[in-house]
Amino acid sequence: GCSGRMSWRKLMSFLPSLSVGRTKVGVDRFGNQYFVAQSSDGQELRTMEYKSGAEQDPALVPVQWQGWLARRRQDPPTDEEMARFYGHQEFLKHKVAELEEADAKLRLQYMSQQQQEKNGAPPDLRSFISEVKKANKKEEQ
Repeated sequence: GCSGRMSWRKLMSFLPSLSVGRTKVGVDRFGNQYFVAQSSDGQELRTMEYKSGAEQDPALVPVQWQGWLARRRQDPPTDEEMARFYGHQEFLKHKVAELEEADAKLRLQYMSQQQQEKNGAPPDLRSFISEVKKANKKEEQ
């Protein structure tokens, strides 16, 4: 019907602006490419193409690029900005791993202490031995 033709015409009017005359403004670490073009009415169009053959998961689009596509930021992210972001992300991953390791050690210590107390052993054997040595020295004097 008529509405079908209008939809087709509308779609066709967008195709040239999306595929011709666009300029690549960046690539993210996943290989997704980002473009800018002008529509027939002079509006700036911001688009992206997922890396060929890659999973088309919006969660794999870096937040900086999402912001640019959604016009929450005027300029596309720079390589330097992204390098700082990923460097900070790696730093945080390392810190999280350190904290998780320290937490696991503390949990193990706590569980061991609980088991010792359950079995009637002193909670901290080193402190106990130290106290015994101090008491023996006092008796010797």
